[in-house]
Amino acid sequence: MVIFLACLVQTTAKNRTDVINASRTSADLPAKTSLLHQCVPWFILGFLGLALMRSMHLVPLIAIQPALQVSSALTVVSMAGLGLSTDLQSLAGCGLRVSITVLLSLLLLLLAALGLIWILGV
Repeated sequence: MVIFLACLVQTTAKNRTDVINASRTSADLPAKTSLLHQCVPWFILGFLGLALMRSMHLVPLIAIQPALQVSSALTVVSMAGLGLSTDLQSLAGCGLRVSITVLLSLLLLLLAALGLIWILGV
């Protein structure tokens, strides 16, 4: 599922950039966007479309297992990218209250995950 979404995102982003660059001049003002485009990221529509295709059994069964494996790998890569792009010096400069809030929220997420694992027996 994610591999199909990744292809859709890459193609859409390239086409969108080409159209924007071709249609703008230095004197152009930024185009106004609708409230929907401001509130909903554009890739959500692609995700919902692919979820609908999967629900309607339009995705071949042979493509599902490789898509699951690629999905897991891309999730790991994206989480690593987030971690590697974090500036620890700026986090340290935020102060003790922010650090405590972050640690408590991570602890709450950990407890929720462990609780669900225990409840579901996974």
